[in-house]
Amino acid sequence: MSGYRHLAEVYEHLADDVLHALYKQLIHRHSKPCTVLEVGCGTAALSRDLAREGYRVSGMDVSLEMLNMAGYYAGMEQVDLTLFHHDARQPFDGQYDLVLMPVDVVNHFASFQEIETVFKHVHHVLSPQGTLIFDYLHIEYMTALIGHEETVQVGDHVVHWRVEAADIPAAHRHVVTCDGATASHISRSYIEARWASLYAPYEVLETVHLEHRNMVVLRKR
Repeated sequence: MSGYRHLAEVYEHLADDVLHALYKQLIHRHSKPCTVLEVGCGTAALSRDLAREGYRVSGMDVSLEMLNMAGYYAGMEQVDLTLFHHDARQPFDGQYDLVLMPVDVVNHFASFQEIETVFKHVHHVLSPQGTLIFDYLHIEYMTALIGHEETVQVGDHVVHWRVEAADIPAAHRHVVTCDGATASHISRSYIEARWASLYAPYEVLETVHLEHRNMVVLRKR
């Protein structure tokens, strides 16, 4: 992960604006300004938008580099945001009306058991009738993406992204090089029925079927 410092500097410019807008639509449809936790917030672009709208937002990420950039942007924009460094696979405290795990955060965990653990922790901090919104990539898309490469110019930075096969089922490795430094992580997916097995403690409010991913809105029972 040695390249994460460099990647954090350009991450904001690589964001999926369409997905960002879809998240805001779902949030507005299923919640009102309230307490929010974004798990895997990265540079906190979504969190900052919500904070500007009156939501009381906390952002969690396992990467200090990403959190540092999130804090930098929040300061520049004079946005009130709480940020904390934490691995969601470990228990955490608090109570939130809305929890977000956007941009295939759940695909970054190494096993389904880890995902189940994260969902258990999220359920613990959700307030009664609280809402969880997340998305996951389809297996078919992840398989088709293996071998993909592209290079983009972001300001003075050149970012090269390639996708390699991983040595575990239904998974691939993202390798991102920026200014000579490299960061990588594995993404993994599962069949739809496996994802649905996580929904038992929730009411499913909405599922959005996109070409490469599903977005799911759940309400705590």
